[in-house]
Amino acid sequence: MDGDTMGGGLEPGCTSGTIHLIKPVANEEIVREPTATIEINPNPVENSLHLEISGVNLPTGRLTYTIAGSDGRILQSGSVTGHSMDIDAGNLPSGLHFFSITNEHRLLAVRRFFKR
Repeated sequence: MDGDTMGGGLEPGCTSGTIHLIKPVANEEIVREPTATIEINPNPVENSLHLEISGVNLPTGRLTYTIAGSDGRILQSGSVTGHSMDIDAGNLPSGLHFFSITNEHRLLAVRRFFKR
């Protein structure tokens, strides 16, 4: 591989807790310049999950988050209220979970995390 993410590695400047979103492009065009960074931490989480969005203005429309269990069942959801917010994770069961962000039914990002 030539160092791209298809080989399973991380892009330069990325950590395992970082998601970079890219602008939509035509199928033939590849753009690697991130326009937004979405981080959730700590991972694993005990009681409070911190969401941080940087590098972009929040999209117009309603931005929401969803937390699903490893079985796909939605356990928690709510509105994203700003570039930085804390989400109560104290009532989530222990194990693997998926955190997703959507804007008016369009999936923007998915991140996995563990609950202790």
